[in-house]
Amino acid sequence: MSTANPQLDVNSDNSAIVSPRRQGAGQINAGAATSSPVYITADDGTSSLSLHNIQDSTNFNLTFHNLSDKEQTYTFDDLGGGYTEDRDPDTGLFSDVQLAGARVDGENSITIAPNSTAKFAYTLKLTGLQKNQLVEGYLHFAGNNGQVDLFVPYLGYYGDMTNEHVFDKNANEDNTDILGNRLTNEDNYPRGIADEYSLKQFVKQKKQDNADYKWQQATQVYDSGKVAFSPNDDNESDYVLLFMYLKQNIKDLKIEVLNDKGEVIRVVTDAKDVAKSYYDNHSSETTVSTDEYKWDGKVYNKKTGKMEVAPDGQYTYRFIATLYNKGPHQVQTHDMPIIIDTTKPVFKSFNYDTQTNTLTGSYEDTGVGFTDYSYGTVTINDKVFGFKLNEGQNQFDNDDKTKGHFTVKLDAEELAALANTQNKITIAVSDAPDNTASETRNIAPVAGKAEVSVWNAITGMPFDTNSADYHENKKVVNCNNKLNTYAV
Repeated sequence: MSTANPQLDVNSDNSAIVSPRRQGAGQINAGAATSSPVYITADDGTSSLSLHNIQDSTNFNLTFHNLSDKEQTYTFDDLGGGYTEDRDPDTGLFSDVQLAGARVDGENSITIAPNSTAKFAYTLKLTGLQKNQLVEGYLHFAGNNGQVDLFVPYLGYYGDMTNEHVFDKNANEDNTDILGNRLTNEDNYPRGIADEYSLKQFVKQKKQDNADYKWQQATQVYDSGKVAFSPNDDNESDYVLLFMYLKQNIKDLKIEVLNDKGEVIRVVTDAKDVAKSYYDNHSSETTVSTDEYKWDGKVYNKKTGKMEVAPDGQYTYRFIATLYNKGPHQVQTHDMPIIIDTTKPVFKSFNYDTQTNTLTGSYEDTGVGFTDYSYGTVTINDKVFGFKLNEGQNQFDNDDKTKGHFTVKLDAEELAALANTQNKITIAVSDAPDNTASETRNIAPVAGKAEVSVWNAITGMPFDTNSADYHENKKVVNCNNKLNTYAV
């Protein structure tokens, strides 16, 4: 390491060094490594300086090992002083910038006797610097007689090494450092925005307005009071999955579930040595998100000795991080509210006026309810059409958005789905955790429409040869309505 050459950041406007923390910051010189008569070590035996928590003045030693039979002399300089990291607010990329008040003092000229070692003391001095920032750089030792130049990278932190909040903000907060924490269901649909169908409609509309719109952006509008799931084994939001961003490598990450009294009722996981997150638009994002961090809504019942679904109600997903560095904030927590809601909404009324082709009705939910992004659906025979619950004549009836009414007049496309045979019209609404209520009405044949309504027909699917309507000798199936029979 002593003979690796520090690299300059080609993307930096000020020709700054590449941070010693980055892989490849020093270019290997194999020839120099084998020919250099001297190498350098710190007190820990490595060829770099990990200074940890530094003060205004921090002392350290360097030991020079002379492997040759000749005396070796070098001249020291600190390459202009220390550096710290700076984040470009437009791109989010980090680069190093030099610190005017960070210099290293010590012996300017050092000499090591043949086949011996020599230890020299140096001091990193900080003047007028703000607390809580990295200080890093390289120490340079130039050979006085044509020897290979030697370098020692160093890194320290000025301030409280536990001061930084290691968790990113939640995705619906301003100024997230990475992409923001969020909770999703097992299909990765963000919680707190709406049910799955409504979410698809929301993103579809956004993409029509902006082709570059990404699913990740939808998480910015989630409502913390509507983050919920429904662990009732219906394959609709039965689990809640964590997507969380960490700004540091951490020693331990524990995830707990608390009830509305603040009592721990479940430890979801206790993971060791968890890597920090990063985001690169040119590759991919990395978050703390694995199956071991998901919650199935179950807690241990001491009376039965079994894991059982917790009652509907308010819970807290708590993340507890233990940092590697010691300090007053070595253990940090981050809470996200989560609701269990397994109760379906109900329709209080539902009518279809055949004269005006208008659906009217009302509904309510005793759980989480709905959001401004919620849709309802009208299914006419096998054709599905959506409508927003809070648009036009469709409105919520209370501030909590747990009650509402609708007036949906069928348009030309919807009317075309009716047939001159028995029709079915189904109205459905889903609350935020994907509990769905539906009501169906039978509608009389509509004159002038198709006399056969074919549902769920898939090209290539064979007819049921065991059906009473199938005739083996003619290889046909009778399709019946109230007026006629057709052979297919």
